[in-house]
Amino acid sequence: MGRAITGGPFRGGDAMAKVVRLYGVIGPQPWDGAYLQWYDPEAHGGLGDVRITADIAHAARFPNFAAVMTLYHAVPKCRPLRPDGKPNRPLCAFTMDVVDVVDYVDGPVVPPPLVGRAGVQ
Repeated sequence: MGRAITGGPFRGGDAMAKVVRLYGVIGPQPWDGAYLQWYDPEAHGGLGDVRITADIAHAARFPNFAAVMTLYHAVPKCRPLRPDGKPNRPLCAFTMDVVDVVDYVDGPVVPPPLVGRAGVQ
């Protein structure tokens, strides 16, 4: 492993950058576990557009969990409501995983899960 670009030891939580892994809308998909690279909730008349990548080096980085949630719950201005009257949040159609990542000079690394951390099985 190389030197961390962001510096500092693994601390977990909001101290590390976050990336998002997406999973199928309905059932398993061949791209399950791919990383979110780009998302535009306004695309396709408010239905949204997602670009995914298998390469974590090209995944979108978020400074903290709150930034991920802001994007995840984004409501397009051009179509704020679904036909059922609820807020239109296109990215919420996916199941997602928020993953800590440390960017090293020689490539990004997802640190191993910490014992006792929420969500670790």
